[in-house]
Amino acid sequence: MKGERFEFYVPQTWHDTSHLTLSHKLCAGFSYLEEGWTSYYKFGGIERAYPTKERSLLAHTLRLLFFRNRLPSNLSFFHQGYRVAYGLTDMSFPHWEHRVVLGLPDSLKVLSDSGTETSPVLVFDALVELGKASIESVVYAVSKLLDRLVEANTSFLRYKFHGAQTDETSKSRLNELFESYETRIQIEELAAETVLEEMVSSENFIMYTFNSAAGLYASLAGRKVISINEFVLEADPAYEHEVKSLPDVFPSLIRNVSAETEATETSHLVGSN
Repeated sequence: MKGERFEFYVPQTWHDTSHLTLSHKLCAGFSYLEEGWTSYYKFGGIERAYPTKERSLLAHTLRLLFFRNRLPSNLSFFHQGYRVAYGLTDMSFPHWEHRVVLGLPDSLKVLSDSGTETSPVLVFDALVELGKASIESVVYAVSKLLDRLVEANTSFLRYKFHGAQTDETSKSRLNELFESYETRIQIEELAAETVLEEMVSSENFIMYTFNSAAGLYASLAGRKVISINEFVLEADPAYEHEVKSLPDVFPSLIRNVSAETEATETSHLVGSN
């Protein structure tokens, strides 16, 4: 910064790098920029959703030795110097002080003409890599979804891995699952560089997710989004903690797979009568 003071814009201050930046002597203050579900928690509730990680005595000592008081021992999203929270909708940063609503970007504008529905897209989260769920429970959830799609005569499914899904073993387990269904439904992986936000503004399709914030933005763009979290729960009851930690707005925007199935079956019954 050549000795000049600066203002820091950051999606969240959960990471040590953020704290090191905003606690720098030249940092004049910082503001939040919307980033997925993190930006939809009530003021104060965000710290319960992102609890402080347990650190060893050695880790505490090294942090103190190298960074002194610039890295707090407890998590804090509300460091001294907070100025403004910039969100996209009225739901962003609920009840936060100094909030500014920017409005949706063109890439998320609701399509005026939905057009013909294209094949659904399954969007993954890095649940295994982040220690939120086992690969067994994820494979179980996806197999349950595939069974339902096959039963509904869905002929084609697209999917996209999360950028943080770096565990090749878990990805290979999922690919093996997809291969086992190749005679019943065509499945295709979307390229890593695919921008989902661009897809939802140009295509009319159903998005299946776990907790991905891609579902949030697809919903805001008028797409139907269905979470298969409950399938993970069937295989791993401990996953309930992750579901309950999601912001309140999640169930208002994302449909539950069982509720969606019941609604579909009811509509078919009404139609047949």
